[in-house]
Amino acid sequence: MDIHMIKKQLTSVYRFAYTNLALNYYTYFETVAEKTSAQDKLSSYTSRFNQLLGEVLENKGSIEDLDLMRNQLSGVIEVLNAYVDGINVYEYVLNRLERRFVTGVKIQESEEEVVSKVMQYIWNSKDTVVINGRIMEVIGQLPIRLTRNKFYNMVSDSLSIYIDGDRSALDNMMYLLRTSSLVQVPDDMEKGMEELCQMLLTLKEADYTALTEEEYKKLSRIIEEAVQMVTDLIGDCISLMELVNDLYMIELTRKDAFVDVEEENVLKYIISGVLEKFKKEDWTEIDDDITGKLVFLEGRQEKLYEKYLKYESADEFVEEPYKDILRKIAVLLSGSSFASLEETEDADEKADRRYVEKTAENYFEELNQLFQGMKKPVVRAVMSQALSKLPVCFNSAHEIESYIRSSLDSCTDICEKETCMELLLELVESENAYI
Repeated sequence: MDIHMIKKQLTSVYRFAYTNLALNYYTYFETVAEKTSAQDKLSSYTSRFNQLLGEVLENKGSIEDLDLMRNQLSGVIEVLNAYVDGINVYEYVLNRLERRFVTGVKIQESEEEVVSKVMQYIWNSKDTVVINGRIMEVIGQLPIRLTRNKFYNMVSDSLSIYIDGDRSALDNMMYLLRTSSLVQVPDDMEKGMEELCQMLLTLKEADYTALTEEEYKKLSRIIEEAVQMVTDLIGDCISLMELVNDLYMIELTRKDAFVDVEEENVLKYIISGVLEKFKKEDWTEIDDDITGKLVFLEGRQEKLYEKYLKYESADEFVEEPYKDILRKIAVLLSGSSFASLEETEDADEKADRRYVEKTAENYFEELNQLFQGMKKPVVRAVMSQALSKLPVCFNSAHEIESYIRSSLDSCTDICEKETCMELLLELVESENAYI
């Protein structure tokens, strides 16, 4: 590819990232300004970002420093996702106990009608991916009344689709399974997240087989508070990572970009003004002269991104160092904020039957250890979380319907069954899947 064309492409990325940075940094300040010091658990990362931003504005930025911060934020999001997995398990348990303590809406539909509506919901699409996704959602809401061996057999059957496939695909699925079922948790989950850690510990230590109404309400409040806290933290972490990614693209393209001096002066004015308020910890409203400059940026992101796509080329026609730069840019613009920038070798190693079976056996051993001393309602919740992540292992609509009906029939706890039926109906109605 012509070097001049490559530089045009890099210029569009440079201008896009700079514009994106100015707009998102302004918004991020407003988000942080609304928090109390106790709420801002990412303050140390915000401070570090502000330091890196100042260096980039002075043309002293370092890709290595940005790599380090991306890795740190990836570690934070991994911890937050682990809290989400833990909260999901205990929320599943509490949801199914709700009708023991709270009078729920009476289910108007019979069990047969619920099954019929759920089947309509599943098959009210011609897209196989959508259908499979809906099956997994339904499984995640059904009562679990499986023996451990039956559960393990279902997992094994689902994992069998990876036989003779790429090992990397199986490994990715096992990571999802192990994290969602609490088998694999990050180190140092408590660091900087002491309040969340205590909440999760309280949920873990509760005896869900003998809850009083007072205990139920207390645990429900903890779930509600934990969900809000994690949701806010994940949102802030994503926002911060997107800012880091913008800085990263600026550093990657700075040397080759054709700079529009007038445009860059406006962008620097906005960013520097916001940075100064961060440094002074001045949480008052941003000055009107800075806010007024935002009008200059309206619509520019879309146009600049379109220019990038216009110049986008196949990697094989690009020589180094531009090939690696464009590869990283493609990752940073992929929409997956935490995607690794490391170049991976093509994973052509296959997973034979023995590898898949051994992988499953190791997972089952980990689950056996996890289940020791765990109350039955929590074990069922873990099983449910795992089954809802697995590839669909049913061979026909009849098998799916039989599984749904069997799950409801086998649940002798009326309160739990009605809750599950209610959740299934909410799932169906939320998707407007039938008329």
